[in-house]
Amino acid sequence: MNKTLTLSADAFLKMKRLRLLKVLCCSNCCDFTYLSNELRLLDWTRYPLKSLPSSFQPENLVALLLSYSNIKQLWKENIPLYKLKVLNLKGSENLIKAPDLTTAPNLEILVLKGCTRLVDVHPSVGNLSSLVLLNLKDCRNLVSVPGSIGGCKSLKSLNLSGCYKVEYLPENLQQLEFLEELDLSLSSLQELNLRDCNLFDIPSDICCLYSLKELQLSGNNFTSIPSSLFNLVYLGLSSCKELKSLPELSKVHNSVGWSTITCIDCYRLAENIDALTLLKKHLKVFGNTGKRFNFILPGSEIPEWFSQQRGDSSIKIDLPLEVWNDNQWMGVALCCIFVSDDASRVEELHFRAVSGLSNFKGRNPREFMMGFGTFPAGEPVMTDHIFIRYSSRDEMYRYSWTTDWLDQECEELEFSFVRGPFSLDSVKVKRCGVRLVYERDLEEMEQIQELHSSQCCENLEDIQQHSADDGSIYR
Repeated sequence: MNKTLTLSADAFLKMKRLRLLKVLCCSNCCDFTYLSNELRLLDWTRYPLKSLPSSFQPENLVALLLSYSNIKQLWKENIPLYKLKVLNLKGSENLIKAPDLTTAPNLEILVLKGCTRLVDVHPSVGNLSSLVLLNLKDCRNLVSVPGSIGGCKSLKSLNLSGCYKVEYLPENLQQLEFLEELDLSLSSLQELNLRDCNLFDIPSDICCLYSLKELQLSGNNFTSIPSSLFNLVYLGLSSCKELKSLPELSKVHNSVGWSTITCIDCYRLAENIDALTLLKKHLKVFGNTGKRFNFILPGSEIPEWFSQQRGDSSIKIDLPLEVWNDNQWMGVALCCIFVSDDASRVEELHFRAVSGLSNFKGRNPREFMMGFGTFPAGEPVMTDHIFIRYSSRDEMYRYSWTTDWLDQECEELEFSFVRGPFSLDSVKVKRCGVRLVYERDLEEMEQIQELHSSQCCENLEDIQQHSADDGSIYR
């Protein structure tokens, strides 16, 4: 049985008072030219024409539902739509121009989901003070969201998932005080800043941001980090004063591992874990895979495990002969104790590694520089903190040695912790240490870990007492 409806051009010509029209499947209506101006509901799935009839005046229309239609443009001129509350053009893949809704001030629901040729949304959407739902899901060619969207004072649900070409969201989204649902499905998002958001729990949906590389969570109130976070290269946790624990690296999907974890002023965390423990875990999980590791935590003593130490901002060590041919050698671990007590500057502290060769042949030592911390204005590091960095042999090779050096023997390695090129002297490095890391060191780290953990707790108590005396911990 054929369920397809065939309409002639004058099918509705005599239906002058028609108010409700619902068409599920229709063909052969290319000459269709008339709709009643009394219509309240027009629900036509797969509407076949490129526009509505020019004679149609939808001033009484309350709901216009044209899902999966062939519409390119609803109307060319502004027409009165004062009664319109629902506009659904879902799946209308040929729609190239969003409707001007200046004359539809009472619109409550606007669905443009799957309108794949749509490039932008008409700025008149910002005048829709009654709009509750705006669905732009899977508008793959949409490049921007109108800056006027902050005017949608009643908006509760905004769906932008699948809008891959939208690079920026309007800053005035914060004006949407009634917004309850924001679906972005940010599959390409790489940086997310949730600093000082008074979070007591980390949103579980963050783990669905598969491209996320940098996550700033500083200044919040949660006590732990979910193990579902992975692929991060930077995790900012400074001033998370209630934070007590970090997840096991082995549970973080063993993908890339965190490169940098910044825990400035995280005193509760420092009571339960120390930097050497995290370094050990990183080495056990990622080993000699080329993954670097940076970590900052309150602390005033360099662990004894760092066999070479000096009370200064630089240190030089002799390198064993044929070190590059030693398969047991994994990389280099660096450490320093520092403070930054100037709240008026933004400074970045770098370390510089200088390698010396036994046969220079007129060449200067090679240098490479990598930053480990930026201290925002107004956020001084008033008490001693410990910084630990591990660089694998592969990473150091990429930074400092080139193919014409392969036949040279490294004689010594010098590491210098230096400030950024335009900074003052507010960052002070008190002591530093270094150690060449071999596979056998993993066993040794296990043996000394208990001793160091007890020492770390004692040192932390001294730091907290000093901070409490000058009122700097809870500033």
